Amino acid sequence: MIKRVYLRADGGPQTGWGHVNRMCALAAILKDEAQVVAVSGTAGAEVFRKNIGNLAEVQMLSEHDCGDCREEWKNTDATHALLVLDGYQFDYRYQQEAKELGFRVVLIDDFAQGPFAADMVINHAPNSRRLYQQEGISYCCGLDYALLRPSFYGAQEAPERKQNQVLLTLGGADPLGLTAQLLTKLLPQFPNLQWVVIYTDSFTTEHSRQLIDLAEYNTAITLKKNMNETAMQQLMLESAHALVSASTVVLEAWSCGLFPAALCYTDNQRIMFEGVISEHLAFPLTTENAVTEFGDYLQSEKRATVDREGWNPPAAFRSALQQIMHA
Repeated sequence: MIKRVYLRADGGPQTGWGHVNRMCALAAILKDEAQVVAVSGTAGAEVFRKNIGNLAEVQMLSEHDCGDCREEWKNTDATHALLVLDGYQFDYRYQQEAKELGFRVVLIDDFAQGPFAADMVINHAPNSRRLYQQEGISYCCGLDYALLRPSFYGAQEAPERKQNQVLLTLGGADPLGLTAQLLTKLLPQFPNLQWVVIYTDSFTTEHSRQLIDLAEYNTAITLKKNMNETAMQQLMLESAHALVSASTVVLEAWSCGLFPAALCYTDNQRIMFEGVISEHLAFPLTTENAVTEFGDYLQSEKRATVDREGWNPPAAFRSALQQIMHA
């Protein structure tokens, strides 16, 4: 029986915080099932420590060890241990070496490009199960296994939505600086909208300054920095519209009853983007045609209806992982 769960992910201003945030969500689900230990490089470890209430321990790796499976785990007893991996360096070789060390291995995946050596693969993008053909692996795919922050699973009492308010959030780092680029394009074309724009300490100094300058001379912009889970949920519940990246945040917006415009700008967002569009959970947006497409989005009649009956990802995860943990 598994007694300890290791969550291995990295994050940073350039790579984003998605991997670490998904692990924090999983930690909240598993904290009563086993001892949960987060393992990361320096930047990721700091984020994990902010969520220490969900974790038994945080271990920081040296930059020299990061990416080398045997070096990372050379001082760890893998007996009765589950290793969850979230990151693009954890390839087939890494997964195989982890199993040879004695771990049961779970991979959180965005690309659906095998082969895999893991015992289980998680991809919470809608309609993603069809992309996996390899046999002998358990798959946890789609909205039933959405890895969201805890508040987004619960029943929500929505306030009256502000009909002209748009929530704009493109992730915790936005290394491409798209938030300011989109605002510059969209503000003149949609003068009746009020924009609530999320940014963080992980934005570059230049990007943050661009946003601050835009807000200083335009009363239609309200900047919100380093929003916590509760505050973000409240904004999603009160906004009538949203423009978000095709990452976990699009599922959080859906869970709050929004029909967001979703922007795909990196390869790791492609499956999520295709999934939410194919399931009519979001409206497609591109940087090249943002003005025209955002106008179409505002005119679209479709709005998301959140059917929560029977939707319980934490229970689905616990059930699926217990099969591995008790094997």
